Amino acid sequence: MDGVAPAFANTWTALSKNPAHFVIFRKADAALTRTGADGKGYWSEFDAGKGIYQDALREFRKAEQSVGPGSIQHRYLIWMQNESDARAGVSSKEYKTKLIELFERFNQDLALGGKPFDAMFIVSSGLVRKSESAHFDRLNAIVQAQDDAAAEGKLVMVSRSLRRSLEDCAGSVSAAKCAARDLVRYHAWLYETLGTEMARNAFTYHSKGIKPLLPESCKRDPGSCAGTAEVYRWQARDTAGGKPVYGTDPNEFDEAGHHVVRMRFALFKDSATGRIPLYRTADGAGLGTEPAGAKSRALGYCYAAPSGNVNAKLVAMQQDGLYGFARQPADASEASVPGQEKDRTLCYVN
Repeated sequence: MDGVAPAFANTWTALSKNPAHFVIFRKADAALTRTGADGKGYWSEFDAGKGIYQDALREFRKAEQSVGPGSIQHRYLIWMQNESDARAGVSSKEYKTKLIELFERFNQDLALGGKPFDAMFIVSSGLVRKSESAHFDRLNAIVQAQDDAAAEGKLVMVSRSLRRSLEDCAGSVSAAKCAARDLVRYHAWLYETLGTEMARNAFTYHSKGIKPLLPESCKRDPGSCAGTAEVYRWQARDTAGGKPVYGTDPNEFDEAGHHVVRMRFALFKDSATGRIPLYRTADGAGLGTEPAGAKSRALGYCYAAPSGNVNAKLVAMQQDGLYGFARQPADASEASVPGQEKDRTLCYVN
């Protein structure tokens, strides 16, 4: 959270035009659940009198007293975590239950004048090596739990941009080039774009009451995200390094023989002003805004340029057919990594 905090704070303050105070509290490698804890603590240890949660309560109380409780009009929590629980194989149900319980406990223990927090903003993330097939499924379970939790109450998803797969870094790949493949920890530009995106989506909820990344709630703002179809990525379990297949049909392949990731960016089903078709190649592994041969298939529509709430870039990240929201800089000085593209934005999606 530390890296994205400046961009989030600057963007939020510019949008709200009001002074804001931010409290950052983090614990490296901590889990949400007891199941996911590996000797480094877990957030849902509520009543021990010590531990991460109790330490966080003390920091929040100290900050509120410093600011002056009477001057606080709105309060939000931002949650950015999942890898420790994924590695431990925590179930989707357990993670969702504990995440909702965490928000409820903060409301119970940190009620300000009897008033709970306005919402908890969720930043979904996850790093996966292609060869780690078991972890692939475990991480997807946690990602799904975050999506499901964000569909309820005052939990709000504000970014899914860090959901992506990484190439293995082995053999002759140098440590520096391996680090360059990790678009989460080693790039200041990623922190800037992620923090800005988080703040914009969070402010949409703050100002309009709309959960911007939840298609169902977009009925309140039909001009920006009505009539959408989720995109799925399929990968055969028994084909190491095989190409993925992208599509909008959740039943295109059987899950027994394939890994499936619900990309959870939404394509529009119908054309409209400013929208362009997004095609997949004949083998399903490539995406583009122009048809690639007679057997390419149109999946849906996206915007050629940012439009209203639709401002998330769909980016081709690597030449072997990985797509997502991670922004690749066009800066020629960026570390060169074999097989990696430079900011090839296809279009803008919900």
